[in-house]
Formats: sequence, C-alpha cells, structure tokens
Amino acid sequence: MFLVDRSRSGPPRRWRGRPFQTGAVVPRPHLPERLFIVGFMGAGKTTIGKLLSDRLHWRFVDLDRRIEEEAGVPIRKLFAVHGEGRFRSLEHDALREVAREPGRSIVALGGGAFVSEVNRAIVRRSGVSVWIDVPFRVSVKRVGGDRRRPLALSRDSMYQLYRSRLPFYHEADIRLRVGDLAVERIAQDLLRMLRDDWQIVAERRRLFS
Repeated sequence: MFLVDRSRSGPPRRWRGRPFQTGAVVPRPHLPERLFIVGFMGAGKTTIGKLLSDRLHWRFVDLDRRIEEEAGVPIRKLFAVHGEGRFRSLEHDALREVAREPGRSIVALGGGAFVSEVNRAIVRRSGVSVWIDVPFRVSVKRVGGDRRRPLALSRDSMYQLYRSRLPFYHEADIRLRVGDLAVERIAQDLLRMLRDDWQIVAERRRLFS
C-alpha cells in the first residue's frame, strides 16, 4: 500500500511500504483506466469523486446511485424490504457492470463494497483503489443518525461496523489519511499523487501483485 498522510499540518508525508529495486529507469506509465474510491460512510467519497471527475474529465460513477437507478428504489428501502443480502448481490452486479464499461472513470464505492473478496478482485483487475481514511469521529459527525443510511442509525453499531471493515480497507492500493481535511484539499492531493507518484504506485503493483 502507498500511504499519503494529510492528517497533520504541513506538506504531505509519504510511506512507500516495502522498498523495491528496479534495474532501469521505468518510463512513466499510463494512468489507470479506473480509480475506485473506497472508505467508510461519511468519508466524502462521492464529493471527492465528482471533483476528480470534473478536473480529469473522466466519467464519474456513484455505485450506490447506480444500484438505486437499476432497482428503482432507495437503498434504505432495499434494506428494509429485501435485507442486506439482496443489496450486496445488487452491489456486486453493479460493480461488475461498471468494471466492463469502456473509458476512464472515477468510481465511488459504498462503504461495504470493498469488504467482499470477490469485489476486491474485480477492483484490482480493472483499476486502482484509493482508501479515503477518515477518523471515526469525523464519519459519525457527518452521517451519524442519518435515516437515509440504514447502517448509521446507532453510534455504537456504526463504530463496530467501522472496526470490522478496517482490515479490508487496508488492502487498497493507496491509503490517503486525511484527518478532517476538506474534500477539496483531498481531491487536490489525489490529483498530485496521480501526477507525481503514479509511477511508484504502478511499479509496486507490478512487483507485489
């Protein structure tokens, strides 16, 4: 995992994980076909994705909105009527569909989509994943008690869910630790990463995949 830490003041700090050696200078590779934004609810994935899409002129896909469009009902109603299992099945189908669509895109995943091993495999085959790592206190302040989010009604259950998902978020290609940084600054950091550090990320994936 490539880590960029913006949780403290000052310029971004970067950790590249295990060191690696290359025998020659690697030419700057093409950018990924898709950038998947992952993280817990309230991380700002949709807003960040839209900002990146506007600046890169890539298509933006909000996976939760895609599910609602195809199902014809809000996610809260899917949960209430059909249960989480049905929702996860629709989520998987929508992710497979997005991964097959042509053209470059920014895809914001729902908070639980990256928990599935099968979904993570789809993401890895078809693009690069970026974990927007916000502290729990920030997430609960933004979305705690939101009735539109069936998994955010109780602070205690929300915290348990947050803890259970952390190990899966750690499997993302890039971790952007942002504290309570404004989403506009987060989008700027991701753009800077794509411009300055993408070769490092691409080479690490080649060596350690």
